[in-house]
Amino acid sequence: MRYWRLFNVTFAVILPVVYLFSVVGKNGIDVSYDQGSLSVKNDISLDLDEQYELYYEIPSLQYLWNKSFIPQKGYPIAMERWKAVSNNTCLKSSSSKDNESILKWENHKIPHAIVVGCQKCGSTALASFFRSHPNIVTPNRELHFLSQYMDRMPTKTSDGIDQRYWKQEYYTYMRTYTKEMEVAKKSSGKEDVNIPTNASTRLLIEKTPNYILLSDRVPQRLLCLSPWSKIILLLRNPVDRAFSHYNMAYQGYYRRRKMHDTTPFPSFDEWLRRDYNVLVALGVLSNQSLSSGVPNLGYQGTERERKGWAAYTKLAAIGSTGGIGRGLYSLQILQWKMAYQEAKQPLDMLVLSSDSARKHPQQVFDLICDHLGVARHLLSQETIECGGNKRDYSKIPPMSNSTRQWLESIFEPYNQQLNQVLGKEFWE
Repeated sequence: MRYWRLFNVTFAVILPVVYLFSVVGKNGIDVSYDQGSLSVKNDISLDLDEQYELYYEIPSLQYLWNKSFIPQKGYPIAMERWKAVSNNTCLKSSSSKDNESILKWENHKIPHAIVVGCQKCGSTALASFFRSHPNIVTPNRELHFLSQYMDRMPTKTSDGIDQRYWKQEYYTYMRTYTKEMEVAKKSSGKEDVNIPTNASTRLLIEKTPNYILLSDRVPQRLLCLSPWSKIILLLRNPVDRAFSHYNMAYQGYYRRRKMHDTTPFPSFDEWLRRDYNVLVALGVLSNQSLSSGVPNLGYQGTERERKGWAAYTKLAAIGSTGGIGRGLYSLQILQWKMAYQEAKQPLDMLVLSSDSARKHPQQVFDLICDHLGVARHLLSQETIECGGNKRDYSKIPPMSNSTRQWLESIFEPYNQQLNQVLGKEFWE
């Protein structure tokens, strides 16, 4: 049995590696890395189908990027499951069989709001602010229901999103991870207690920061299951966000690494380069650098960009770095806006700066309360100081000036586009 497991692990790792390098060699993609100058050496000759084949159909590529050769539970994800949930058509239910609990949730507009992102932008601190508010209820963890859960769960049909089925799943999931709901259910002893006490005055707010990233499918799912939900989005300078993301990944890698594994975590520059190469190969980014002179105009909404981003988000869902991709804010917001426009629904999204939230937490929280239509709440100093994830940066070298300039050159067109989308100069 032990040898058979070893064979399975070897097969899961070696096959995608061999396939990857056979395609790389055949199509002339040079993903070599020049640590000193961060020069770009990609000569992309793949057509869209070949790019899809390379990056979309090899979930085991995560093992190369993470340098962790022990398969995680649940991977690789069967491709038929991706295909089963790739159809975002909402199959609305008009059946009289809709049970009473679903109608209760809909009548109370649960969840009232969702914090959709962005990762490493202060959403954890915001969740602690919500928990201090007497009229707000929030789950005790990030649900990832509209992303990971719906991605991995096989559906009854591939024709689209079965509204009745997924609503029941979503509400059950929220109830499971919301402490106040569990207490209400246990104290009453009734199975039909599915909403918070005094639901007419208490708002349930979900927080999952990767929802904004998966802009190719999460908006459609949300529109199908809870179109009334208000959206809250925290954004951070994408360069600083990427460095914070790397620090989290670096510490997490060494915290979880097996004792016998001596493989070092990649440097910040190498970590970025891997993500950049994928974004270029998929057609999301143009092949640009400080010396290339190739302009990047931000997100243009082309079919190549849309399909490339859809492929990229599936890699992000299974462990790619996302260091650069998560910072392309205008692309993600524009895709959310387009999804709501196609559904003829207004997008009630409040976009805030995490820097402003850090410097002026009470003023920003007041804005959020106004957006939610709930009474303002005075935050205690303890809530402000203890909220959020504060990590030590002493274990990693500081970001070099050349790396910062290179990242700024990539993000600049998307930052300018963000100002246009929001109708104001967003960054202070």
